[in-house]
Amino acid sequence: MESGVWSVLAAGLAVLVVCTAVRNVARRRRADAALRETEQRYAQILDALPLGMYIYRLEADDRLVLAWANAAADRILGLEHQDLIGKPIEEAFPPLAATEVPDRYRQIARTGKSWSTDRVEYRDERCGGIFEVHAFPVRPGEVAVVFSDATHRWRLHDALQESYFLCDAVIQSSPAAINAIDRDRRLILWNPACERIFGWSADEALGKPLEQILAESAREHSRRIEELGFAGQGVRDLEVWGRRKDGGCLPLSLSSAPLYNAAGEVIGVMALMLDLSERRAAERAVRASEARWRRLVEIAQEGVWMADAEGAVTFVNDELASLLGYAPQEALGKHFLEFVAPECRDCAARAFEESKLGDRSRIELTLTCKDGRRVPAIVAGCGDFDEEGRFRGAVGMIASAGAQRGP
Repeated sequence: MESGVWSVLAAGLAVLVVCTAVRNVARRRRADAALRETEQRYAQILDALPLGMYIYRLEADDRLVLAWANAAADRILGLEHQDLIGKPIEEAFPPLAATEVPDRYRQIARTGKSWSTDRVEYRDERCGGIFEVHAFPVRPGEVAVVFSDATHRWRLHDALQESYFLCDAVIQSSPAAINAIDRDRRLILWNPACERIFGWSADEALGKPLEQILAESAREHSRRIEELGFAGQGVRDLEVWGRRKDGGCLPLSLSSAPLYNAAGEVIGVMALMLDLSERRAAERAVRASEARWRRLVEIAQEGVWMADAEGAVTFVNDELASLLGYAPQEALGKHFLEFVAPECRDCAARAFEESKLGDRSRIELTLTCKDGRRVPAIVAGCGDFDEEGRFRGAVGMIASAGAQRGP
């Protein structure tokens, strides 16, 4: 009886054990399936990300081996990473061997500390670019690397930097004073030419109002120029008076333009100022020289004449006009040969042509006056050339050589 009971109990226990085992197996299978589904879902997410991702594994022999790469890494680099799986980083990506990157990854695998950099340049025969990299531990001895292609951003950055350096070089080396104000009308730019022309150093000028370098009479002009600039307009070659640090004033030619930010908003006004002091002094010297020359010419006892490159008369003094019987203005514009007797014109024309070569001439010929009189004369002349050596006419003096004769 007892043995039968125990047999029944044993059989029931065996069934229970079997059922429990079956349930456990089923549970594990469901868990495994759920885990695989989760892993697959995460893999799909990682593949769909616009970021490349690697997993590196640090082996016992210190080799850092590429263990996994997502699909985005293939797209970003244009590589089939499947052929690189299992290779050390220095073999998979040879140019990295000469950089700090492999050692950084090994340090992460050993210490668990993350590392990031916004610029890793890579180039070989397969691919190239500039990448932003973030590396962090995922488990002991394994490193995850997330990277994005930053080539376009860095190309723009480098181009902007080159443009900045170029503009800065132009501003710093410019012989013209270049300065700028912000919306509060305070100086934010003051180049070396400003220091030289106005006497204030950059440290003294920056942050100060622009009015400090303008004469009081020019401040109203300054306000109008600033308002135009803030309205998006500029001025060109406006003559104003500036003020030096020592209190002296100087004439300036001022041109201005608005400054914009990236959003297209006016954030200030830039001005370029040329010191007109030397030009004004030169103009005064020229006017004084011309006045002295004209006084000398007007009191000369000889006739003085000038002709352009075509031979048209551009100036005669009173003495020559009187000799020829013309008012000075009547002679202007006529060809010089009109005042030469027909038999002497070939000789006069040759002398004019020789003056184009820089030769000086002194010839005797006969002039014809307005009333038909004929005047023997000695004519001395030479060519007139501009600063670049181009012939622009002839100048000379005429002296009467004898008694005047009738027609």
